[in-house]
Amino acid sequence: MKTTLYVTARSVLAMSLVATLAACASAPTSKALDEARAAYGRAAADAQVVRTAPVELRKAQQALEKAEAALRADEDASDIEHYAYLAKQRTEVAIQTEKLARAEQAVADASQQRDRILIDARTREAEAQRGKAEAARKLAEERLAAAQASKSQADSARARAK
Repeated sequence: MKTTLYVTARSVLAMSLVATLAACASAPTSKALDEARAAYGRAAADAQVVRTAPVELRKAQQALEKAEAALRADEDASDIEHYAYLAKQRTEVAIQTEKLARAEQAVADASQQRDRILIDARTREAEAQRGKAEAARKLAEERLAAAQASKSQADSARARAK
């Protein structure tokens, strides 16, 4: 289900990008709009960005579409620049959202690794303590056996002395 949604979302984004670029091929252009298109294209082509920041990417696409519509309608250059700026910034938000998700995953992975290391250390420590306890038990048994042997010898010696 998730894979199908991912493939569908990626296909829709790719088709939107192609349609958008094709529609603008013969239209006049602006440097800010070109930069916004390029940034959006890179982000839309990144599977991780598409997966982790679909809402932000969609907002960037909508701003890009508004900028292109303003360009086609021969609106004021400030409107085109404004929408291109928004598209570029929203694209950057999508990229940063993916980086944040990646960093959060790295923190979670490091935390799990730390927990495993702590568990391993505690297990080794418990095994060492168990080994010491076993050695102490054996020593105590040996001393008890020696004490019992000494007592037996003392009892035998007393019995003979009588």
